[in-house]
Amino acid sequence: MRWTPSQTSSVTLRYGRRDGFASFALAAGVDLGPSTRLTATYLERVASPLQAGLDLLSGSSVDQAGSLVSNTTGQPVITPFGSPVLATQDSLFRTRRAIMTLAQTWPRDVVALSLFRDERTPLTSSPGVLAVDQSGWFGALTWTRALRPDLSGVATVQYGRTRSGSAPSANFYAARVGLSQELSRGLFVTGQYQIRVSEGGFGTGDAVQNTVLVGLRQAF
Repeated sequence: MRWTPSQTSSVTLRYGRRDGFASFALAAGVDLGPSTRLTATYLERVASPLQAGLDLLSGSSVDQAGSLVSNTTGQPVITPFGSPVLATQDSLFRTRRAIMTLAQTWPRDVVALSLFRDERTPLTSSPGVLAVDQSGWFGALTWTRALRPDLSGVATVQYGRTRSGSAPSANFYAARVGLSQELSRGLFVTGQYQIRVSEGGFGTGDAVQNTVLVGLRQAF
């Protein structure tokens, strides 16, 4: 079923059998005002964490600020390599993933608030590999600003909470800042710094990860 209330708004709801089970799928993008847009997606499928991450990347592109955005909704991809709030397991899972984003656009700024929910139920595992069910949610606030016609900046803060099997729940925090400079027509250099902090989970205690990313991108 597809509903198109305007030329730029649509809601698509699907129901069918895939990967051996019946489920719903939702893809929606609705303009709430001249500068406000609400997008939502929901999908159930059978996949490994690696395949889920590849599927997400295949439906994404890079914007002028050097951030990943969805090809379907145009909104920031807050989980660029699968779900950063869930541990990677070498197993096959039935996954349920829902993402909702509310974005406000001004002439030089875009502010987006995103909510994410991910659930994984293990189906099969390699011999000797123990897989556990996992679930998690988190929210992200992203601010993108055009500092100059050839220079853009982006800042993101995130918070989430996860549960893995019988292990205690874990908290997740992240922050990211970045700049993208256009050197010539279609040629961009980007630099980003990200810090991620996890508290608890799987009995491993707290962990801090710092990442610096520098990239060169040519658009044709």
